[in-house]
Amino acid sequence: MIRALAATAGGAALLVAAGAHADAPRADAPPDRDRGGWLVPDFARLQTGGRLGMITVGVGWSALRDAIHVGATYGWVPPRHGAAAANLGSLALTLRPLGFGDEGLRVHPLYVGGGLFVGHNVMSRPAAVEEAPFALWGLFVVGAEISVREARGGWILRHGFFVEEVALGPHVATLVRNEGMHLFEAFSTAIGYRAAF
Repeated sequence: MIRALAATAGGAALLVAAGAHADAPRADAPPDRDRGGWLVPDFARLQTGGRLGMITVGVGWSALRDAIHVGATYGWVPPRHGAAAANLGSLALTLRPLGFGDEGLRVHPLYVGGGLFVGHNVMSRPAAVEEAPFALWGLFVVGAEISVREARGGWILRHGFFVEEVALGPHVATLVRNEGMHLFEAFSTAIGYRAAF
């Protein structure tokens, strides 16, 4: 666990250091314009928890002044309790229309999203879901984020810290069918860091 937290902190430090020493691309671009082009991701994220992996990294693209996000993640869970390591991935669309603040500090008090979750050796399954090495399920996200503008310029424009409640399809289905799962069991908390370019 300590190695996982150290790796998460180390990854965040590398993202911050890269932003501090890189030259800013096209600083004269308007704020609603993609500075790096559509092939270059608009943000990178590093998180832990939320049934998406003990260590999860991802990239994504934003539109409409950060109101819509499309992102992909890869998560890893080390071998534990006699189970093999798990490899997890997700693809999600997130709607973030509730954003306020100024250029220095921005708050997104609530955002929602959904997408697909794919996993190999997934351990977090409701009792009604049969054991299989491969899983392809729906993904549901509710979250909040606070971000600050990078004062030194560079590639990283904003540093964001977020908390998300994540539910996978079988957990939601079990909850809706009232098969013994409570709301707090269906959702799992993820915390993380997002660097916007």
